[in-house]
Amino acid sequence: MVRNNKNKDGKENPGQVSDDELKLLIAKRIKRIRGRLGYTAKRAALEVGISRSALSQIETGRIHINAVTLCKLAYVLQCNVDEFFPKVPNSSSLTESDVTLVAQENEQAADFFKKAFPKAK
Repeated sequence: MVRNNKNKDGKENPGQVSDDELKLLIAKRIKRIRGRLGYTAKRAALEVGISRSALSQIETGRIHINAVTLCKLAYVLQCNVDEFFPKVPNSSSLTESDVTLVAQENEQAADFFKKAFPKAK
């Protein structure tokens, strides 16, 4: 991921986004997808297991969202995680082994993934 939209010489890198721009883009996409489903912030937050205030802060770009919460949001909002991100040329998608690695780092995430993806091995 690009840290900012300037190269090491301090010159602008057109076509690349800063951390803040990326955070706002993700925030807007989360809110748009939630709205498309007709979910209130309270309902979505409850299903994800975070406070409504935390979801509001995520959706306005005031705080960063971690990978586990992002995965949970995708599940609750019935979308793929990649729908939250801009298209990246030559990128690869999340694999089952990636999901397994995330689950190994966090027991709560492991439980969530077992429920969310019962057919995954």
